[in-house]
Amino acid sequence: MMYYSLDRSRTLNGLLYCAALGFDTEIAMSALKLGVSGVSLSGTGSAYTALVGRDQIKELKGCWSDMGGSVIQTRIVNKL
Repeated sequence: MMYYSLDRSRTLNGLLYCAALGFDTEIAMSALKLGVSGVSLSGTGSAYTALVGRDQIKELKGCWSDMGGSVIQTRIVNKL
């Protein structure tokens, strides 16, 4: 439940920053339409981020690549 709340908060924050800074929300909305959660604007833009499961990577990369930008795929590494 906590991850769901964090993803929703991240997405809301990203959409609000897009509106405040004049960035198009279509990139974030396209990811949400695919079922991706945790979509946001990175910093003050113009990069976007999304946390996706392995089963969503290919579809999201295809969608975002069609929008004319570069897509960088990485993974989270938590080592203490």
